[in-house]
Amino acid sequence: MATTVVDQQREGALVLKGHETCMESAIAMLVRFGLPDGLLPLQEIEEVGFVESTGYFWVLQKKSTEHVFKAIKTKTSYAKEVNGFIEKQRLRKLSGVKAKELFLWVSIDEIFMDDAHPNQIYFKSSAGLGRWHPASAFSLEQQ
Repeated sequence: MATTVVDQQREGALVLKGHETCMESAIAMLVRFGLPDGLLPLQEIEEVGFVESTGYFWVLQKKSTEHVFKAIKTKTSYAKEVNGFIEKQRLRKLSGVKAKELFLWVSIDEIFMDDAHPNQIYFKSSAGLGRWHPASAFSLEQQ
């Protein structure tokens, strides 16, 4: 059942393979939708897929990775597969991303920016709690 749903979501996708090509594509996708270019600092990417009609995307890495965003002192974890839906200034129904808050890993379900909070980006957990951070902390220059 789950495989059928995933196959339906991925139908008609543009799929790219190889780390360099995939990294360029993932960064271009983030920028195209108005999100910081360093938001998904993934490593050893094997595949990137994007369905233009629905905004569904996925990124496959060889293994799960962790990254520390130094500007905000937050450790994040990225699963072997990160997926969700992308739209203007928003990632929603996100899976495969966690942030460490105090001693707990919290799943991040949504990331967005809006005009009411210029130069800020909001991370919302699956529990509905969230936090604003400076968008500049997620630029490639900061990393």
